[in-house]
Amino acid sequence: MAVFWYARNCRACDAALEELEAVDDDADKFGVVFVKVNDKRLAKSTGVSRFPALSFYQRGAEEEQPALFKGDLADEDEVRGRHQISANQET
Repeated sequence: MAVFWYARNCRACDAALEELEAVDDDADKFGVVFVKVNDKRLAKSTGVSRFPALSFYQRGAEEEQPALFKGDLADEDEVRGRHQISANQET
């Protein structure tokens, strides 16, 4: 599961979300679910301190901290390159 963390009235968040919509279509093919969350307290508890942010959770890894994407969320190619979605991955 991929979680997109955002804040209201955040232009960078809006731009990143627009790019992630295209990635979402590809992710669906491999069972990766995208969720949008606007909750600063919850974000902080998972290690997110700036918005926008993208974190990845692996099925069955409930006790572990998620993998936090550290690239440019407004760059669709970079998002795809850093977290390659393949049919062999369980996400």
